[in-house]
Amino acid sequence: MNNIIFNVCRYFQERYRAMMYKFRHRREAQQTTNSIYLVYTMGKVASMSVLDAITSRLPHIPVFAMHYLSEKNLKFQEWQLGDSTHWDNRLYRKIHTNHARKIRKCIAKYPHRQIKIVTLVREPLNQIISQIFQQLNLHDLDALKQMTADNRQINFDYPTEWCNDELLAFSGIDVLREPFCPEKGYEIYQNGRFSVLAIRFEDVNRVFAEAMSAFSGIDGWVLGEKNKAENKQYANEYKTFKNELEIEVAVLEKVYSSGFVTHFYTNDEIENFKKQWKIFKKNRNVFKETSHVKSEDRHSIFGHKPLTIWLTGLSGSGKSTIAKTIEKQLIERKINAFILDGDNLRHGLCSDLGFSPEDRSENIRRASEVARMMNDAGVVVIAAFISPFRKDREQAAQIIGSPRFREVFIDADIDTCKKRDPKGLYAKVIAGEIKGFTGIDAPYEKPEKPDVHVNTENQTAMEAAMKIVDVVFIL
Repeated sequence: MNNIIFNVCRYFQERYRAMMYKFRHRREAQQTTNSIYLVYTMGKVASMSVLDAITSRLPHIPVFAMHYLSEKNLKFQEWQLGDSTHWDNRLYRKIHTNHARKIRKCIAKYPHRQIKIVTLVREPLNQIISQIFQQLNLHDLDALKQMTADNRQINFDYPTEWCNDELLAFSGIDVLREPFCPEKGYEIYQNGRFSVLAIRFEDVNRVFAEAMSAFSGIDGWVLGEKNKAENKQYANEYKTFKNELEIEVAVLEKVYSSGFVTHFYTNDEIENFKKQWKIFKKNRNVFKETSHVKSEDRHSIFGHKPLTIWLTGLSGSGKSTIAKTIEKQLIERKINAFILDGDNLRHGLCSDLGFSPEDRSENIRRASEVARMMNDAGVVVIAAFISPFRKDREQAAQIIGSPRFREVFIDADIDTCKKRDPKGLYAKVIAGEIKGFTGIDAPYEKPEKPDVHVNTENQTAMEAAMKIVDVVFIL
């Protein structure tokens, strides 16, 4: 019943959009705008947030969300209309195929306009599962059970095929043959009147503003959080479907060795995806509980919003000293603040971890989860961790949430840190007692675009703390 109500609501929503489309189409036909923006919803992730951001920033330019535009996929969807036995499923497909046909006519009518496509690429397994779920007839429970039990019914090549059948077929741009830098998180491709901005879903919060500025030539981009997965009407059904889905090990290896995955993700990221999937299957009968108290209610008690101020830098750069100074300043301002120090966590929660790259990553993941929960409780967290790897800091931002995460680079060169050596660690490294020490024989990846950058070679701890507090609470 809920599914039917949801589709009825969606029907009227789409009818309203169609009405607005006609109105905007007539108005814009008389304007000199030279672009049409298409937001391709690949895997149903964050597309509404992207669409909302573009329509808000470019109110006078046509912007449309699309599931498919290639003639091949349109004909397939129209063929499936007659194969669906439930009216709400047919309605959903009919709305989107009609919408796509109108967009194709619009594009053909104005050949002088640039077609600017924004699409998100995503970790493949979750993307495939999401796509299956969206296409599945939820009324047919027997088909659902059979689908979850038999991997042969699932098209695990969907991401690669989508790039070929949609992006390549429609725009002539083969993103899988063009260069992509995973560390950058996005890339822009051009082919005549068509241009494509591909953003990794995992990096969208971090790079959206930069990517859209480069793509559009306009600054001032803000990505909201519209239509989040956990708030959707079908959230519980999707959770059940994902829990019951069994993926064979051989299939898992095939998915994560595909050309799509190796093109958009590093080897370390791919191994982490596999690990996370195994953890998910292990914990699939563990369900998240939500509080009756909203975050806004906690904010009103403390009189401020929660943040995580993430201090990163070499050992001896001054992180702990600055963290203590920040904490004292915030408490004096009646701001509820608490320090999460890397050394302190290794005495308790992370006492089982060493200093291998894998253990360092796990240390940061655990610290991030603690910081997130403390933020949920309304506390401002000052996290002081060397956190040498850029990908770990990016993961921390994802766990905590980009709106709450502030990266602060505590900068000091290695010679300065050696001279300070407050814990005597550099002396032990020189004596050969410690191996794999960050900055000596283990790498430290400096932040590329931190929210705040302080250099403790020419700033006191108090000066650095004051600058951090001033900047962070303005952002």
